[in-house]
Amino acid sequence: MFQSGHALNVQGKDKRMNEEKHDLESAKMTVVCNIQAMCVALGVEKDFDELWAISLDELRELQDKLVKQYNETINRKDKR
Repeated sequence: MFQSGHALNVQGKDKRMNEEKHDLESAKMTVVCNIQAMCVALGVEKDFDELWAISLDELRELQDKLVKQYNETINRKDKR
């Protein structure tokens, strides 16, 4: 009985770990896509693989910086 319960416990942990990894990858994909979209609008090229190699926290920092640049660029275009 113990072994069976232990196996279920390990499977549950594996499932949670896979779900957490999936959630992290989904969040990272969203941020990378946002960065790439803003870069296109700014006329800057960012390689997907280079961005993917960066941690999620660093990607979020980069995204925040690009949002400021993006908004300034859009506002300048709107004033023309």
